[in-house]
Amino acid sequence: MKYLISFINLKRVVLTLFISAIVSIQGCSSTPATRKHEIEVSHELDPPKVIVEANVGIYFEPQISSYIHKQAFSDDIAAIHVGHESASLFSDAVPLAFKKAQVIDKMPPYDIEKTELDGIIEPRLDYVNWRTGFQSADDYFHVEYTFILYTSDGVPLSIWRIRGEGKYLQDQMTDAAQKFVTGFSTAPETERFRKYLASKMVGNLKFNTDHIDVKAEIIDENTLGLELIASGILPVKVSVSNNTGHQVMGRGYDARLIYSNNRRIPPAFPLAVISATEYLAALGASDPAVAAAFFTPLAVIPIMSGQSSDQQDVRKNQVKYFEEARLKEVTLANGDTIQGKLYFTLPEDINELENADLSIWFIDPSVANGKRKVVNISGINYKKLTPEEMKVKAKEMQKRLEEMESADIDSKTEDEFE
Repeated sequence: MKYLISFINLKRVVLTLFISAIVSIQGCSSTPATRKHEIEVSHELDPPKVIVEANVGIYFEPQISSYIHKQAFSDDIAAIHVGHESASLFSDAVPLAFKKAQVIDKMPPYDIEKTELDGIIEPRLDYVNWRTGFQSADDYFHVEYTFILYTSDGVPLSIWRIRGEGKYLQDQMTDAAQKFVTGFSTAPETERFRKYLASKMVGNLKFNTDHIDVKAEIIDENTLGLELIASGILPVKVSVSNNTGHQVMGRGYDARLIYSNNRRIPPAFPLAVISATEYLAALGASDPAVAAAFFTPLAVIPIMSGQSSDQQDVRKNQVKYFEEARLKEVTLANGDTIQGKLYFTLPEDINELENADLSIWFIDPSVANGKRKVVNISGINYKKLTPEEMKVKAKEMQKRLEEMESADIDSKTEDEFE
């Protein structure tokens, strides 16, 4: 019953969404309205004290640079184009820290064998939560970036995470960019990459990836009451066993889902997984038939434009779950096995998917070199839902949450009598 409190809060939020659809002055609509929210991010950054003497490429995965963060408010969806703004910001920020830098649109070893660059930097959004309506001083509302640093062959050497600070999202984004510019030459996380840039040398691998057993399968789970697959999320359970005789570093950050003529996508960060399910919840909120079934005295509570404390608590619990569940960077001794999950958000143009591979890097930490292994993902039978099917899923989700809360109430009652 570890997460049952989040189920109760989630139900309250969804009920609020449903009721707000009823009391809305504009009336109910068949689908949620998506409203774009513009953010203006300052690119005015202080130069670093030390410029790294190297020519680096800046690579943005298409799914990251086009990422739109969505959050449900009442029966609307707020859409913040934070991916595009992030790509624009770091296209300007990264060159300040180096002798030369340029944006590249191809990445070894997927698209090309090797670049003529000294190294490659991939900025990734790893966390973003937007604050609207009534403001509150809450660390939960912030932005965090992960920078994956590669050799010219595309071997990932280092990971550097930076959290942006400030009152508003745009301030936090600028702060993260400034920390990258001024901190790159001294950050402990970038030391291995900086040594590589200076020498252009990596050691020979001591292990053979044929002796690393990797299994990947789709799991049909509705964790915390969220409809993942129905929302276009593929949850992949990954098991890795090291039988090489050497230490091996496995890296979930560098994994890619490869499909349809070598198209690929990186894992989604936890809040991106959650925000992908927001549409389904708001869809239920805008359905009069669903709302009528849950009309309660709660309707007398004023509906505010911002997030309720219940909704914030729910999302915090959800983020915590997905953060703990996802496959992270880990060093495996010989004979060790690890399991974790990767969550991939499928692009809008994918209507069906029956076959895909998982590409995952394995690094020899002693020589700063590695090799990727590609395995087939079993159990894929994805079909994008029609609008009518999505409404059915929204109703099923509500029924499941009702049952969860009822079970929790019964459990609490039993505890009180004991």
